[in-house]
Amino acid sequence: MNYHGTVIAIAFTTDDLSLIRDALSPGRVESWPLEHLQDAVPEQSQALAVLYDTEGPEHWRQALAQFRRRWPMARVVLVSRLADERMWIEALEAGAYDLLMKPLGPMEILWVVRGALTPALDQIRSATPPMGVLASAAPG
Repeated sequence: MNYHGTVIAIAFTTDDLSLIRDALSPGRVESWPLEHLQDAVPEQSQALAVLYDTEGPEHWRQALAQFRRRWPMARVVLVSRLADERMWIEALEAGAYDLLMKPLGPMEILWVVRGALTPALDQIRSATPPMGVLASAAPG
């Protein structure tokens, strides 16, 4: 396993949670119902990925805002059987790290969580100039 940090899985079925734990083994995966989120890992945790199983189109927005308040540095990955391109764009614009569509695959889970918890990825993103800057610097 090539990731370091904690993964919090929120509101998943027992089967989905087993799949997540198997995919991320031997990493640390905590499971919490949404209503007991205040008992989850401390707010100061820096290396944190939150996986949230959502079904309702508006419910994920409220939950995402709650996660961002509790863990400002966390990478939040939404999971939904209703995911589509429009929801993916809306989720990213609202601050989610990613949106995965059910059914989940073990490699997909591992890949997304590893990316969410890899500090080098953030360094690459912050060092890459926006496309407009690249276009204006091109000889012309």
